[in-house]
Amino acid sequence: MPDLDALINKGFYPIGDRPEPGPKTVVVVGVARGGTSIVAGTLAKLGIFMGDKACAPVFEDVRLASAIEASDLQTVFDTIASYNDRASVWGFKRPSVVETLEPLHPLLRNPVYLFIFRDVMVISNRSAISMKKAVVPAMRRAHDAVGKILTFIERAPVSGLLLSTEKVLLRKDEFVDRLIDYLGLESVVTPAERQRAKDFITIDPVDYLDRSRLEFLGHLGPATPSFVAGWAWVRNNPKPAKLQISVNGLLAGTTIADRPRPDVKARGFHQTGECGFHFVYPEGLSVKAGDEVAVQFVRGSEHLKGSPKLVEPAAADSGTPSEQVGLRSC
Repeated sequence: MPDLDALINKGFYPIGDRPEPGPKTVVVVGVARGGTSIVAGTLAKLGIFMGDKACAPVFEDVRLASAIEASDLQTVFDTIASYNDRASVWGFKRPSVVETLEPLHPLLRNPVYLFIFRDVMVISNRSAISMKKAVVPAMRRAHDAVGKILTFIERAPVSGLLLSTEKVLLRKDEFVDRLIDYLGLESVVTPAERQRAKDFITIDPVDYLDRSRLEFLGHLGPATPSFVAGWAWVRNNPKPAKLQISVNGLLAGTTIADRPRPDVKARGFHQTGECGFHFVYPEGLSVKAGDEVAVQFVRGSEHLKGSPKLVEPAAADSGTPSEQVGLRSC
């Protein structure tokens, strides 16, 4: 009789050579909102070091990710070397690493990849719910990102697993057991860690849903004929907010809110206070008292508190702590 169990699609497919015992780097790869947090969180619950600045519920190491995204090679080298010294097996997860897989690959020690795939409509609808993005364009972006992952798999001789998010959620006990076996962790994972990993995998976890909801906060301060200033940031996003400035409905330019604002930090509105902006109008743009200036988040198109406002000859940032509150969540 045929082995019926062998005919079941379990969404777990190994590629390349099986990892050798010993030191390795486990890289979680997938489209944003496609299940990477489930896999990274499982590794963390199994006791795998996921980086200095990786924390629940998304388990992304901002230290290494920021260096990669800034093309800061020295920091990338130093961080990888530090992690290699600290842990025989460590992991890394950041959906945007899809863009830099090929140059990153040779820098990692015995890399093992966990490629997680999910229905692109589900991914895109999650973005629409959490970030107010249009579903169809988001589906195209997710589709393109999957294509980049497949290109990397085809070009590079990689070892790893192809995983289905849906199957991981449906067969979580088997997923955890097979992952431990595949990575050669049987001798180091405790029964308690194994159980914590299984308990961690849930459909629509509350903490992840809360973290995935972006909240736009900020305040438009002085608006003069020469500049506008204020502060802004996006909760649950480690990157400085990108803003667009318009005068009388016409785009004047964009800026990044990363200048020191110790007053905002002191009031408890931002952890570091590095969320201020000071935008000087480009040469040739004439701005006068009575013109309307607006400052919006590029991501989400939300206006800052106090935007739009009329330009005054000598405006001052009169926003009080009670006025400088968050905008609506999305």
